[in-house]
Amino acid sequence: MFRISTAFAFVFFLLASRTNAQTGTHVPELVNFDAAMEQLLDDYNVPGGQLAITREGKLVYSRGFGYADTATQTLVQPDHLFRIASVSKPVTSIAVMKLVENGLVELNDTVFGANGILNDAIYQDILDPRVKDITVAQLLRHEGGWNRDVSGDPMFNAYNIAIAMGVPSPPDASTVIRYIISETMLDFTPGTDYNYSNLGYAVLGRVIEKITGQDYDDYVRNEILLPLGITNMQLAHNLPANQAPNEVTYYNYAGAPLANSVYDNVTPVPTPYGGFNIEAMDAHGGWLSSAEDL
Repeated sequence: MFRISTAFAFVFFLLASRTNAQTGTHVPELVNFDAAMEQLLDDYNVPGGQLAITREGKLVYSRGFGYADTATQTLVQPDHLFRIASVSKPVTSIAVMKLVENGLVELNDTVFGANGILNDAIYQDILDPRVKDITVAQLLRHEGGWNRDVSGDPMFNAYNIAIAMGVPSPPDASTVIRYIISETMLDFTPGTDYNYSNLGYAVLGRVIEKITGQDYDDYVRNEILLPLGITNMQLAHNLPANQAPNEVTYYNYAGAPLANSVYDNVTPVPTPYGGFNIEAMDAHGGWLSSAEDL
């Protein structure tokens, strides 16, 4: 995110070569943003991206740059959908705070254990007793006790977790959470440190589901997005056959090795398409959006 005076700009990229084509309404007064985007994409060899700017609550600029698909020469339009990765976390934070605002949860509520929000039987096998002290606020602040630099990021360990849990790969978010709390110790006592955690936000997604009785994305769509007039945001899928209409194509860097598929750990696949399980990353990294909607 760039901040220029009272303007806010959101930019999303694809990785590969690019073109100088621009789409959307040209705004003469903001031509410097056109040039900045052109230079940024050129510097990093990116095929396409979007830029949207709001000022004082009003959309004043929304443009596409380069290709959404290099093979078909499809240009990026302002309404093309991109995976927004961890920008999904603020969306989840907003959803949680909406529940707080409505009195349905408190920030100091514990999440696990018999008295926690996720007191379902499937979450009761807990190896580290400190897990029962984790609160909603600590998850929001990345203070839940997990440090991926120490114990790795389980959200990118789909196949091994599936084997350990005896389920088909890739496992869903709930299965990943169950594995972590039943088979591993925390890396630090909750609330005593900050370490960026995808897992913590995956847990928050399940908190939202438990409290609302809705799927995570249904609640976000019904209570957050639709009231704002946002109708196109949706969750991403792993494979090209399941891509959303109007979603861009993703590219790795030139010469990048193929990844082992999360479905069998054998089939070589491009990393963006089955090299990881984005479908289990809903609440921490799973949303698709245009820059304009975001």
